[in-house]
Amino acid sequence: AHATFQKNTRTQVYSGRRSHYLTEVPTLFDSCMQILCDNIDALEELGGVPYDIIKPVLDKCTPEQLCYLEEQNPYLMEDTDSLWQLHCTRDFRTAQRDTESFEAWRELYLRKHEEREERLKSITAKVSAAWAGKPQGRTTKLAYLDGPVKPPRDVRRKQEKLGTAGPHSQHKPVSSLSRKQPVVKKIRPAVSTSTHSSSMASSSGPDIGTGTGASGSSGTGGGSGGRQAKAKPAPMMQKAMKLMKGKYLAPFRCPFRR
Repeated sequence: AHATFQKNTRTQVYSGRRSHYLTEVPTLFDSCMQILCDNIDALEELGGVPYDIIKPVLDKCTPEQLCYLEEQNPYLMEDTDSLWQLHCTRDFRTAQRDTESFEAWRELYLRKHEEREERLKSITAKVSAAWAGKPQGRTTKLAYLDGPVKPPRDVRRKQEKLGTAGPHSQHKPVSSLSRKQPVVKKIRPAVSTSTHSSSMASSSGPDIGTGTGASGSSGTGGGSGGRQAKAKPAPMMQKAMKLMKGKYLAPFRCPFRR
């Protein structure tokens, strides 16, 4: 018979066992062992607790934690040889004990651990010596050596607005110290030719002496005959004059302000 399935049923997916509830109330011993296993780093002196009672905690210790507990409780070394054998077979699979000297599993693990540390130090020294002889490539340099890093422009404006700006403005970058400060030139207003000629005539009058009358009559004659055309202002000046007269209805707004 073929199995019939309903249309509205969903396929069940296994997502592990449910561990949000307890199937039974744990005993006081199990609760204490669980708390000790969760806080192995806080253990020091065990107070002479027998090995058979504290063994569930020692089974979950790392080699460093087990060695520390043995140093604090020397009586545990008599029974922890089986635990060191598990650590040796896991970390050093090809290690073998010296049967002539009756080497223990704890001594074997410590000896292999020291040999591994020595090899690591020698390899590190060789790599560092090899890289020391090579020329350095691109290096990172600090732009601000005498103070904190300068914040971005928008952050700086918000800090000044809110009053939370620090002493960033007192420190200048190293790159700016080597550059020359730009020289600001003042723009002089344009002088018309008529005023220039009149100033030249007035300045040259006392030096000429008797020729002042002729030069004055010629200057007045030329001025009465026709006035010279005024100089045309610069484009920026024309724009400023139009702005002052109210030609632009839209108000002026700085494009850098937000």
